[in-house]
Amino acid sequence: MATVVGKPGRFLSQEVERKEHRLLTVIIAAVGTLEFLLGVALGLFVGNWRRWGWIALLVVVAMGLFIYAAMKAAERRVDRLQRELRDLLRGLRGEDLVGYRLEGLPEEFRVVHDLATEAGNVDHVVIGPTGVFALDTKTWRGTVASDGNGELLLNGTPPDKPYVHQFVGRVMGIKDKLKVLARGIDPYLQAVFVFTSAYVDAKWGTTGKVHCVRDEQLYDYIAKSKAGRKLMPSEVETLSRAFKALASMEAGFDGSGEAKKSPGGGHANAA
Repeated sequence: MATVVGKPGRFLSQEVERKEHRLLTVIIAAVGTLEFLLGVALGLFVGNWRRWGWIALLVVVAMGLFIYAAMKAAERRVDRLQRELRDLLRGLRGEDLVGYRLEGLPEEFRVVHDLATEAGNVDHVVIGPTGVFALDTKTWRGTVASDGNGELLLNGTPPDKPYVHQFVGRVMGIKDKLKVLARGIDPYLQAVFVFTSAYVDAKWGTTGKVHCVRDEQLYDYIAKSKAGRKLMPSEVETLSRAFKALASMEAGFDGSGEAKKSPGGGHANAA
């Protein structure tokens, strides 16, 4: 069983908490504002009906239309926040699943979860005899393929970002820092997209320097990898300490997380 540092999905968990708080704030504010406006409208109508007659009725109708528009705007904002929250929760489940898979790697491997960089976090880093792997979890649904130019297609359509280019940039930034923290060792960092829900039809080499794998392929992909330079046990330990030091630079990082034994031992096989 691999040694694990940190907890998977920490950044997403924090974002889920912020999104839930924002959603609750919007709902409370919307309900309070609508109740206030309804009270004002009823007060105007009841208190001024005999004095203003139809003018009071028209004012109340206008306020009613305004209240309806405000309700629809609040409803749209709540729907948007709920969709964002669902996406975050799906991403959190995906990172938890990948973290569970990685726990089952042999004891020679080290796993660091949620490594922060200036360009965004890297979900998981694995260091072991077969090399160093930087993993980004994707919970996309459908079919993932190459666009023929080193980027991805999802169901035949380009995503909204150049994900391969951006992720390679994050990985290269990490490698630059490793040169300072682990002097004398210059490992190749293999960038990997791990898909938990999509069918992967992107062969290695068609998506630039990033490999695309399914989560159930992770154990064999990492533990039995023949690509890249193999690492000696001393190099694994040096790089592990360097990655832990790098992770600890980020405020809020919890390095106390330890791997728990997967049910039945061996590598994890969660669905």
